Amino acid sequence: VVRDVFFGGRWRTILVGSLRRGGQGLFALDITNPNVTEADAASLVQWEFSDDHPSLTEARRLGYTFGRPNIARLANDKWVVVIPGGYNNEVADGSQGDGSSSLFVLDIVDGSLIREINLPTSKGLATPTMGDYDDDFIDEFAVAGDLNGNLWRFDLSDPVASNWTVRKVFQPATDFEQPITAAPRLFADPATGGLIALFGTGKYLEPIDRTNIGVPTQSLYAVREQGATKT
Repeated sequence: VVRDVFFGGRWRTILVGSLRRGGQGLFALDITNPNVTEADAASLVQWEFSDDHPSLTEARRLGYTFGRPNIARLANDKWVVVIPGGYNNEVADGSQGDGSSSLFVLDIVDGSLIREINLPTSKGLATPTMGDYDDDFIDEFAVAGDLNGNLWRFDLSDPVASNWTVRKVFQPATDFEQPITAAPRLFADPATGGLIALFGTGKYLEPIDRTNIGVPTQSLYAVREQGATKT
C-alpha cells in the first residue's frame, strides 16, 4: 500500500507491506525519492512491526498478515497504519497468541503501537475498510469482518485513542459458517444520508477450501449504519 502522508514538516510517500502467509509482520519504506541505489537502500526502511516485538505482548495476536494494511489520517491529526490481526496467531512460532482477533493502529512515523483493540470472541479479522463521514480526508471509523462471519465497527473518531470503541454490527443467522475474508465496501445510503457496508462471505485460504463438494451457501449482505449521517 502506498500513500502520501505528512509528518516531520513535509510530505512523504510511504509504502507499507505485509508478509501474508510468509510471516507475522509488516514493514514501512520511505519511497519519497524512488531513485535508489544498492548502497543507500537500507535508508528507505522506516520501521518493522512483528509478533515477536521485544516489549509488546499485544503483538503476539498479530498472526499471519493476510489483511491488507490501510494508511489513514485520524481525528488526532496522526497518520496511522491500520492492520488486522488474528490469522493463526496461536501457532507456536516463538511468540504465541491466544487465537483471538485484534485491530492494530500503528504510528506511521515509527511503527509504534497507538492502540490494539482486541476482540476476545473473534477469530481471524480480515482487511478493514476506513470510513470518512465528513469528506474531510479524516477517517472516523473502520469496518472489518472475521472468520466467524461477524462484521465489526471500530469508532476511531475520538482524538484520544483510549476512548475508541468497537461494536458488532452484524452476525450471521445461519447454522453454518459464513466467514468474511474480504474488505467491505462503503456506499452512500440515499435513504438516511449515512453509509451502507456491502460485503460477501466465503473463504479460500486453506487446503480444506479447495473443494466444490459440500460447500456451505455463501451470501452478499448490506448493512445500514444506524444513527449516523454525513454532514
